[in-house]
Amino acid sequence: MTASKCDICRGHGGPIEIECPECAGTGYDPTDDKPFAQCHTCHGDQTIEVEECINCGGIGEVDANEF
Repeated sequence: MTASKCDICRGHGGPIEIECPECAGTGYDPTDDKPFAQCHTCHGDQTIEVEECINCGGIGEVDANEF
């Protein structure tokens, strides 16, 4: 198996900022019917900080054969 640097965290593993999964990076609450209601997860920042990368599990590398 050949490992390559993770595209999401660029090999850092974490902590890193990722696109907010609740609002898909828009910064707005998708469940609120008000036009500009702020996302309750990222508070409008569009990203959140996670302790370890969701793509590589914090290792910084992914199996190159998976792609």
